[in-house]
Amino acid sequence: MIKHNVNKKLIWHISNRGFGSEINNLLYAINYCNKKNYDLILEDSLWNFRIKKGCSDYFVSLDHEINFKKHRVLRATLFILDKYIGLYKFTYYEKNRVGLVYLKNKKGKKVINLKVLVYLIINQTLNIIKPKHTKIFFDSFEEVRKHSLIELERNKRQFIEEINKILKKTWKLNSNFSKKIVNKKTPIDENYAVFHIRRGDKVDVGEDNFYDVSDYMKRLREINSFIKTVFVMRDDYTTFIDLNKRYPTFNFLTLIDEKEKGHLQDRFNQKTISEKEVSAINLLTEIEIAKEREIFIGRKKSNLFRLIEYFKLDNCYDISVGKCDFIL
Repeated sequence: MIKHNVNKKLIWHISNRGFGSEINNLLYAINYCNKKNYDLILEDSLWNFRIKKGCSDYFVSLDHEINFKKHRVLRATLFILDKYIGLYKFTYYEKNRVGLVYLKNKKGKKVINLKVLVYLIINQTLNIIKPKHTKIFFDSFEEVRKHSLIELERNKRQFIEEINKILKKTWKLNSNFSKKIVNKKTPIDENYAVFHIRRGDKVDVGEDNFYDVSDYMKRLREINSFIKTVFVMRDDYTTFIDLNKRYPTFNFLTLIDEKEKGHLQDRFNQKTISEKEVSAINLLTEIEIAKEREIFIGRKKSNLFRLIEYFKLDNCYDISVGKCDFIL
């Protein structure tokens, strides 16, 4: 639990979204609590990256606890809601509840939206059982995001540096996990570039555009034409094959498994604990490699890109043509 004030608390959930999304939103929540003088209580028992406990499986400085009986009741209630309904759905209802209360049926008559009605009943129940001056994840999610976006638009550099300071305090891998990452790191001393080539569900559903490997190589030549070694981050092994075929004079490295054909979050969520642990080791190794290298090239729309940028501060290059400076 990140402590500021014993009376004001924000209970923040990380659950079934992508790793970069959950971590970035947690960073924004910590930043929000720092500015608003809230204690942050982290609920990670349903985190899709959990191996045994949650964040403490990986980190030493995100330990948390809930000390009050009322919070325990609230925590149990939120756990059930998140497990069987999903609190991210509630963030949508909270944001749009005025417009969603009524729907039109096939005959054009107004009818009550039962999903929103259930949400409103649950929300009122939570307001009764939650302690005074306590905020809950789903009714604070948009507020936290809006607060971060305002700071980002006001002064992008200052915002990124503040998130960087939070990362320095919180991103401390425990000894057990550090050893696993060290064993996976490629033993190369020379400086090289890192590509994060996005495929999978984000591209398939149109949330992001498809960029060919040639776009990444062109960007690298514009930045530094002398680099001949590139580490390729996940999530599709065919991009690694394509790069090797088309650019034989370069040395490409990767941790991507040959079976990986693009990241699908729903598929990842169905993996066993042991499979998730393997994925987590590879992903965190990639992040450690990317934040230490001279050049990082990817998509600004990607949460992993922004996480790396929060680490590196500089030398992170967006592959897209149009500007997208103010994205969370």
